[in-house]
Amino acid sequence: MNVQAEIRVKGMQALIAALGLVDAVRFLDAFWWHCGRFLFWPRLLESPIMTTALQLKKVPTHIKSLIDREAGLHRRSINQETIVLLEEALLARARLQTRIQEDVEDILKRYAALPTLDARPVAEVIEYDELGLPK
Repeated sequence: MNVQAEIRVKGMQALIAALGLVDAVRFLDAFWWHCGRFLFWPRLLESPIMTTALQLKKVPTHIKSLIDREAGLHRRSINQETIVLLEEALLARARLQTRIQEDVEDILKRYAALPTLDARPVAEVIEYDELGLPK
């Protein structure tokens, strides 16, 4: 067994457990860009103990053609290119989720910062009829 690979895997598992997947992705992206290493960080996880077989069935012809073309451009096997494309897609999805979460948090902060125009309780603002329904 590769001891370094096991250490990397345990470190990543601890990071994800501590920060959550989305924040772990943000942290690693910031760290690698800050260090000037333009590496795709999930490559750090590659190890014999983490590989598994995956077979894709009924892949549309145009998708297969695109993967073939990309594999040729990057001098990778079709399998290697498919793995890279999956990693990129999953990372892009995690980044999008992060942006959505940040946007929602920003909206909530702006809402909380708005001035209170009417400090009365809701029960005083809304008038109710004899059945207890708003008028």
